[in-house]
Amino acid sequence: MRIIVTGASAPVRQGLHLLLSAVDGWHVEQLRDVDHRAGRARLRRADLLVLDLDPWPNGLTPLRRLALGRGTPIVALVTSATEARVRDALRAGAVACLAKERVAEDLVDAIVSATSPHP
Repeated sequence: MRIIVTGASAPVRQGLHLLLSAVDGWHVEQLRDVDHRAGRARLRRADLLVLDLDPWPNGLTPLRRLALGRGTPIVALVTSATEARVRDALRAGAVACLAKERVAEDLVDAIVSATSPHP
């Protein structure tokens, strides 16, 4: 599975890359700029996107843009997963929204769930 990790924070992208690259069969790439032409080409080949929505609420704009017309699932990450933020992220097009403090425990399961066929 090809996963793209994107967001403004290089340390967050690098940490996610290390975590997800440890899963057998997952090819993980980091992408800083989803609006750059080369970045858009890489996004088209992704099976899943992990998008850091911070700084909030600025991350909702790229989430909405990326979710439009795509079948690619997006797992969103936020610093604080309040009920309102999770609801906003899901309405904007994410299939899941996790607090960054829960990434180590929950991200792999969220990705597996997001990419599994649902009846």
